[in-house]
Amino acid sequence: MDADGVAPGLPEFKRMLRAFSAGREFDAVEEVFDEMLLRGLVPDVGVYNVYVGTLCGKGDLVGARRMAPAAHRT
Repeated sequence: MDADGVAPGLPEFKRMLRAFSAGREFDAVEEVFDEMLLRGLVPDVGVYNVYVGTLCGKGDLVGARRMAPAAHRT
């Protein structure tokens, strides 16, 4: 998308997160989440649900609990 001069928005990042999460590509989910934040996008509840679900799926319950307060603020 960026190559065409169009920056992806929150819906596009959410789709990428869901796709990588469904494929159990945990590192890719974290990279996409970090990139979204670096671009100044604010995650919504749907993004946090995917991200926390991914953390739980890979067994990182501590990380998932750490994200809970941020998800409640959205």
